Amino acid sequence: MKSTMGKARSEARLAAFALLAAMAVMGAHSAPLRTAAQENAPKYQIGLDGKMTGICVEIMEAISVIDPGLVFSGQESFIPLRRIEQDLASGGIDVFFGFAKTKEKEALYRYIDLPLYSVKKVLAARKTDAVSIGSFEDVKKLADGIVLAAAGTASAEQAKSLGVKVDDGAATPEANLAKLVHGRGRFYFHTDIAISEAAKRAGLADGIKILPFVYSEEGQYLAVSKSLPEPIFSRLEKALHAIAANGALARIFSKYVGH
Repeated sequence: MKSTMGKARSEARLAAFALLAAMAVMGAHSAPLRTAAQENAPKYQIGLDGKMTGICVEIMEAISVIDPGLVFSGQESFIPLRRIEQDLASGGIDVFFGFAKTKEKEALYRYIDLPLYSVKKVLAARKTDAVSIGSFEDVKKLADGIVLAAAGTASAEQAKSLGVKVDDGAATPEANLAKLVHGRGRFYFHTDIAISEAAKRAGLADGIKILPFVYSEEGQYLAVSKSLPEPIFSRLEKALHAIAANGALARIFSKYVGH
């Protein structure tokens, strides 16, 4: 009898210890999850009130509604993409909303498999350019087929891997579109929604067009530092699935892209 009671007390102590350990993990991460904003509208953009907004910022807010313990900081100002990638890999930030999946990135971070939204990879050209493109092979045949792409992006790496001439000296969509309309490149390779938004914001919509050729359609995902504790990862995963199920993800995307 004493042995049974002792075993029960021991099991109770172990259970209590496990609960306290779990609470300690959760408490250690009760502070906001560190993130960042990339200068790439409508993913992240400055609103009329001067505050950061955009698709990914509203997704963060929707997650916090589902799980009030999940709050975020660091999305208030823009950070260069390469620094975001480095900080996420080193644990300097905890999460980033809006990364494409690549083999290189999957080796560095964890991903929550549900896409936040999907984009089409397309080419923009000057509106006066009568060029017809059916593939990147057509681009390679052009003597002046220079493709502009934002420095450090998946688009830049994809274009380089296809063997076309790439100029990735500019960091933002607006800067690349300015180069395009001034003849410092024949095409700009990026996502359809980012090109359209940047052209409007830079006042260049009348000077460019998106070609019918679509290179790919790909998801934008929530990437997570490998140093983030598993319980927090699981909560993020559950909250993201919840806002997909209740329609919030689709509503946020439609608000910014109009379909």
